[in-house]
Amino acid sequence: MNILRILLVLLFLPAIAQAQAQAPPLVASDTHTEFSLDGKKWSPAIVAWIYPGWPTMKDALWIWSSYKVSPEEALNGSPVITFRRTFTVKARGRATLQITADNGYEASFNGKLLGSNGPMDPKSGNDQDWHTFDTYDVPLNPGPNTLTIRAVNYHSPGATRDPEANPGGLVFKLAGAPTLARTLAAGGKAEVYGIHFDIDKATIKPESKPVLDEIAALLKSEPALRVEISGHTDSTGASDHNMTLSKQRADAVVGALGKDYGIAAARMSAAGYGDTRPVAGNDTPDGRTENRRVEIRKLP
Repeated sequence: MNILRILLVLLFLPAIAQAQAQAPPLVASDTHTEFSLDGKKWSPAIVAWIYPGWPTMKDALWIWSSYKVSPEEALNGSPVITFRRTFTVKARGRATLQITADNGYEASFNGKLLGSNGPMDPKSGNDQDWHTFDTYDVPLNPGPNTLTIRAVNYHSPGATRDPEANPGGLVFKLAGAPTLARTLAAGGKAEVYGIHFDIDKATIKPESKPVLDEIAALLKSEPALRVEISGHTDSTGASDHNMTLSKQRADAVVGALGKDYGIAAARMSAAGYGDTRPVAGNDTPDGRTENRRVEIRKLP
């Protein structure tokens, strides 16, 4: 090992150690990412090494398409490549997206534009953009989520030809688990899907304990926090019955937090809204599942 290599290892050792201690991201640029030239035909992205100066991007790899630019495109501008990555989470929450690309990019999440690093100009030649990352706050939905990134194909524009015919490339990482505390702090309420009940009853099932643990831990960490705990159902069954059942389930959650965790009753109120406040359509099984939930809302 020569002196230069030793110096590089010593330089990046603290940062690499810090990166290894970080929790895995929700999703990152990898072989599960797809690319398309026309938005119709999709192929797996190709991955490469990760630049050692990016310690926070552990688990994320440089990805690109298999499309090679022609000499003419290298001089006059390349097409825009679309990358996408779909993943699933169990509950609503928020995460942080970090992204960089060679040239211009435009990022969207679940069909909504997050931002870009400038105009999508194939002749921009911003080949040094990859040295810094852009950061976006991303709302997570329960179920499938899709990150879409349109990126100008990497090339050497102007008077310089690109002898390697380099394709479009970028790196991204979506991190930050959708924790209850973070979601409640960001929006004042949180939909909770991990509390399970017996069918058509208000009896809490034992597998609900991890979520009850999280709610109790939040309330204990913030002694001044007061919350409304509400029950919600899908539209199956009579509305009056759904209203009664949802209130009984909210009462059961409040009771469990008081009895099993010692949370003062004065800090919690129970409400039942039945099927009157859906967050998804009731015409599909997935929509009905999303509507059957407990919701926590901060009180003044």
